Amino acid sequence: MTENGLTVVQIKKVMKVLHPDLFIDSKIKSAVEYKQQQNRCRIEFIEGLYSRYESPETFKIFFRGIQIWASAINNQAYTISHVMGDVAAGITGAMCELPLARRLMCWAHVIRKVRGRGTLIKNKDKFLLVEQDIKQLQLSFSDQIFVTAANLMNNKWKLDKDLEKFTDYFEQQ
Repeated sequence: MTENGLTVVQIKKVMKVLHPDLFIDSKIKSAVEYKQQQNRCRIEFIEGLYSRYESPETFKIFFRGIQIWASAINNQAYTISHVMGDVAAGITGAMCELPLARRLMCWAHVIRKVRGRGTLIKNKDKFLLVEQDIKQLQLSFSDQIFVTAANLMNNKWKLDKDLEKFTDYFEQQ
């Protein structure tokens, strides 16, 4: 739990209000279904809220609503401190609603995006080395180490002309 996160007790309070007909023990399991897909799980009911309307305005309403709803249910201020997603324009455009929140990207999305742009690197061995560099970056255990390692990785790639197009793409993301 983060400093502004919800505790199990708070989640149970919310579920009691939203789904009064369910038994308390089954509320969380029944209301949130997990579906394993490739290397990740998805929270189906949240995905259903935004999957059809991924505009920035939809996410702004969604972010505002979560904060208002959680604050009202728990009788204390709730601030979203972290947002994890892909590089969807809707989420990016709505981050202005959460000026203090950290934007994170799921590593499964990063690898999927990199593999989707693998054609920018003609040499398959070099592509595998790039992918390995990115996987190593994931092991960073602090922001400072991550930023330093990412800069070093980018500088290393810039020394190789075969990686020029991919490096440009990666920096833009």
